[in-house]
Amino acid sequence: MTREGATQRNYTNYVAPDAMLRKVGLEPSDIDAVIITHTHSDHVDALDWYKNAKVYVQRECYRFTVEEGAEYAFFRRTGYPTRKDSLALFNLLWDNRLKLLDGDAELFPGLKVIRVDGHYPGLQLVVVRTKDKPIILASDAVHFYANLENDHPMGLYFGALRDLVKAFETIRQLNGIVVPGHDPEVMTHFKQIDKEVVRIHP
Repeated sequence: MTREGATQRNYTNYVAPDAMLRKVGLEPSDIDAVIITHTHSDHVDALDWYKNAKVYVQRECYRFTVEEGAEYAFFRRTGYPTRKDSLALFNLLWDNRLKLLDGDAELFPGLKVIRVDGHYPGLQLVVVRTKDKPIILASDAVHFYANLENDHPMGLYFGALRDLVKAFETIRQLNGIVVPGHDPEVMTHFKQIDKEVVRIHP
C-alpha cells in the first residue's frame, strides 16, 4: 500500500500534505523546519514528505517513542507509538536531521517551544510571538476548546495527570490565542481562506 493510501485509510477527510501546502503557495520541498509536538501517529505520519527539513522534538519524546514504545508489549499492541514512527525518528537522527531538545527553547526569533508533558512524554507547545497576543499551538495539551474552558483534561494521557493540569495553567499564563489540537471549531474561530485552511493571524 502506498504512503498516501495508508494515510487515507487511517484518517477521515484526509488531504495530502503537498495538496494542503499548495493552498498557501508552498511545496513540501519549501519546508526547512518541522516541529513535532509529540509522536502520536496523527502528528508524525507525514514526516517523509519533508525531505529538506530539520525536525525538532523533545529528547524525552524521542526516548519514549524509540525505547519504551518498543520495550513494552502494551505499546506495541496498541500502536502508541507505531514501529513506523519509531523508525522514522531513529532514521532522522542517523541522517543528522533530528534535533533533540531538552526543555523550553527559542528555535527561531519569535518562535519558541515549551515542554509540558502530560498527554505524552515530552509534549511541547509551540508559541509564536506577534505584535498582539502570542499564538499558542497547543497540540494535544488541549484537544478541544472545552478542555481548557471547563478545566477538564482529556482522557488519553501517557504521563501524569498533574502535568495536563499544569499545562492548562501554563497556557493561561501565556494569555494568547489558543489553537487546540483536534477541535473542528478551529475552522470557525479564525478567518477561513479555503475549505481546509484558516488564517490564525493577519
